[in-house]
Amino acid sequence: ERWTNETGVSFLHDAYNANPSSMAEAIRLMKMYSAPKVLILGDMRELGPESPNLHRTLGQQAADVHPVRILCIGDSAQYIRDGAIQNGFPPQNIHCEASDALDNALEWLKPALTAGTVCLIKGSRGVRLERVLVFFNATRR
Repeated sequence: ERWTNETGVSFLHDAYNANPSSMAEAIRLMKMYSAPKVLILGDMRELGPESPNLHRTLGQQAADVHPVRILCIGDSAQYIRDGAIQNGFPPQNIHCEASDALDNALEWLKPALTAGTVCLIKGSRGVRLERVLVFFNATRR
């Protein structure tokens, strides 16, 4: 779903289901945008013992998009962060929070969401990332 807010930020909301292939496809889509990019990535749930490695791979893929900032939300956020940093992403431009601390994380992210920025919101439904749209007063296009 495409959403926007009054400051001119475009939000691509796909936080209903997340698995390694759907996350990779969403990241691939973001590569097509020349505008500044921000990624909000939530946990991929129910992956079993491979979960840490799959989340690290997600972080590596996210770094390839060269976003302005990456926000990682959930129990596996640290693994996403580790993968992005291993792939050369600047540590100061990535932040991790638990799902119940999302508003604090969004305050950190707010300065990066300027007019023309494209923000991907992707994660498993249980992380409840639709709260991002409420926080930034976004409306569906």
